[in-house]
Amino acid sequence: MRGTPKVNTLLFVCCILLLITGNSFANTPNWVTKGPGLFKKESNGKWKKVKWQDHKSTLDALLEHCTSKYQNPFQLPQGTKIVPGKDDMEFTKERTNEGSGILTKGPDGKEAPPKTYGTHCGLDIGSRITTDGGKTLGKLGNATLRAVHPSGYMRKTEYGSIEQMVKCEFGGLRLVLRFSYGHVKAVTSLGKDWEKTPAGVVGKLDGDNKFNSLDEELSKKMKDKGNHIHLDVEGLFDKTYDLIVAFNNLLKGKKISQKDAEAIRRRKQLLNDLLLKHLTK
Repeated sequence: MRGTPKVNTLLFVCCILLLITGNSFANTPNWVTKGPGLFKKESNGKWKKVKWQDHKSTLDALLEHCTSKYQNPFQLPQGTKIVPGKDDMEFTKERTNEGSGILTKGPDGKEAPPKTYGTHCGLDIGSRITTDGGKTLGKLGNATLRAVHPSGYMRKTEYGSIEQMVKCEFGGLRLVLRFSYGHVKAVTSLGKDWEKTPAGVVGKLDGDNKFNSLDEELSKKMKDKGNHIHLDVEGLFDKTYDLIVAFNNLLKGKKISQKDAEAIRRRKQLLNDLLLKHLTK
């Protein structure tokens, strides 16, 4: 029995949509859909997720190799430089205060220690620029931006910002990082399915160009921060509730465990030293 023209048309459209969706998933590598993390190649050729604590001897070389591929997302005129502030970084006292909110409960529902403040999660890239070696500061406004890494896969989020997955292999390990671009509006051509990271412009800064400046020295030169990328990083030395509590205790002069101290140190090194160096050069 033949279907009506309307039913046949609907079936045809559904088939086309299934083909498009299927091709989208088929063209997305397994390492993207598997999510961020540190992986080790097994004898059968598959990659198994591992703990960074079990691979400390290889980590430093891995990170030096992998982070060297990152780039400044803003193609600035010659002589214009980004000036990172302490309030642009991860795990700093400038971003661990009332402005970041007070944590009342942990993920297990237990009450948090008194005056446990939230911390800045990630990096702010481009909040201050200079054209005279730092004597005066300026802002980027609604500047366009390219990807922080030229490879990997990218998509538009449901909120219109950008998410990117980047892979790097070295010394038998694979590092997959997920970057979430906050305060950014993606270009209309970027879809919600994963695609190879486009060359050229992927978005523009979005905001009122007036963010709180919490770096005391830089605030003397410019009272507030300009628009910037709030870059959240997941996949290695990820921030947890326990680490936030531990960092608060450090600021209060209290002792913390060696395990927490090392995790905080390594996350600061990855974001504040290695990544920030390449993203602002």
